[in-house]
Amino acid sequence: MSPVEPRIYPPAPTPKKSKPGRGGWLLALVSASLALFLTLLCLYRLADRPWPTFWRRLTGGRGGHPPRGAVGSGPWTPSLDPLPVGRGGNEKLGGETESGFPAPIQPSGHLAGDALISRVRTRDPVVFITVDDGWVRDPSLPDLLEKERIPITAFVLGQILRADPGFWRRLEGAGAVIEDHTLTHARLAGLPLQQQIREICGEADEEARILGHRPVLFRPPYGAYDANTLAAARACGLRAVVLWDASVFRGNLRTASGGPLRPGDIVLMHFRRELPFELQSLSEILGRRGLRPAHLEDYLR
Repeated sequence: MSPVEPRIYPPAPTPKKSKPGRGGWLLALVSASLALFLTLLCLYRLADRPWPTFWRRLTGGRGGHPPRGAVGSGPWTPSLDPLPVGRGGNEKLGGETESGFPAPIQPSGHLAGDALISRVRTRDPVVFITVDDGWVRDPSLPDLLEKERIPITAFVLGQILRADPGFWRRLEGAGAVIEDHTLTHARLAGLPLQQQIREICGEADEEARILGHRPVLFRPPYGAYDANTLAAARACGLRAVVLWDASVFRGNLRTASGGPLRPGDIVLMHFRRELPFELQSLSEILGRRGLRPAHLEDYLR
């Protein structure tokens, strides 16, 4: 019996790799660029940073979005209608509701007095605009304050003063008054007295070094305070601890009374992208109600 010879099969043909055409490369490049652009926009949104200069020029904006819920003639126009007024409930000493909205707060009875205020007793038709923190610094803000003649009291962190002294000098030149908001935005309530003194006096020292004068008013971060906070403020030479009884956040106006703004109200705002638009909207509302913004310091002497 003859041996069976093994069969030899020809090698399978190797498939030719097709090169992507010019259209495929272009589509992939456009998709990647769009994904990167949307990712950067989301990061700016989450970080609450001012928009890049090229984006503001492209859209005609002046440093950010209009307030959420604003109704105007275009996407970049401040609201000409009153900001929505919320009810004054659901407030607590910490100054924030569960939703993160800064609630209007009143000082508790055992600490209330001339050194702790949330509104000013006055018959003048004035409201006091206060702006906190300073993380977002819109370069157009000083020009807006000067042009619209909007007086504000800015409660600024010492570390923010140190990071951008030129901006705060410009803001003072436009009529703003810079006051104390601690050195690092620490929640003071419950901290030892000496630690609170370091936070409060630390900002006052930075302000004296950078701006040439010391603050006279203090606002505790989150509105959180205790007896040590008042003692620390006095030790640092501050005249009063200032809370608020109205707040503006993401285009919404909220008052402790649940009604419209009244003479003597202290309004809390923050340095955010939306601040220029919120300031313009608030000024228009005050004008229609026969009120005007005034410097808080002028009424606390």
